Amino acid sequence: MKKLFSVVAVALQLTVVGLASLSVAQVAHAQQVYVGASVTTPGEGNWTYAPGKSIADYDHSLSKKFYGGVELQRDVSIEVGYLDWGYRFQVPAAGSQKTETLQTQVNMTMLYTAAKFNMPVSDHWALFAKAGVARIQADFGGQRSDDHLRALVGFGVEYSVTKQLGLLIGFDRAGSIGGTPQQKLEAGIKWRF
Repeated sequence: MKKLFSVVAVALQLTVVGLASLSVAQVAHAQQVYVGASVTTPGEGNWTYAPGKSIADYDHSLSKKFYGGVELQRDVSIEVGYLDWGYRFQVPAAGSQKTETLQTQVNMTMLYTAAKFNMPVSDHWALFAKAGVARIQADFGGQRSDDHLRALVGFGVEYSVTKQLGLLIGFDRAGSIGGTPQQKLEAGIKWRF
């Protein structure tokens, strides 16, 4: 099983390197390069702290997403991005009378690369879909860190205010970790150079 995971990991790394090489080679022929920033929904996690007992995340602050891409053709681009979010859990300590609590914090980061497909529906509106690979790192308060490689899919709508400025609403999903879906609804801006 370990050997199969190593082979898959190497194949995915080679795919990412190949896509990056392709995008660098195509920059001269690209219609546009773009960057963007979004706010996304907070973490929606549950922590199972004892058999049959779980508690929902209580940190509901918005997450951040930064991304950039290169349009290879009018309707196809390669996009890379970074997301940052976290979970906080608080449960009664074992044997306490609910006056003592156990707390844990999980900081999540995600790096992704994806092919993005756009379908203009008017001069200002376009629908998009994307598919790629995401590397998600979970940091458990500095005590330990886990890395996960997941398929990424997403879709959304973009409104072009000007030729350079766009506003978008989208949804991304990168599988699940420990039964918790890694999905985000986002609203943001995009700037084309």
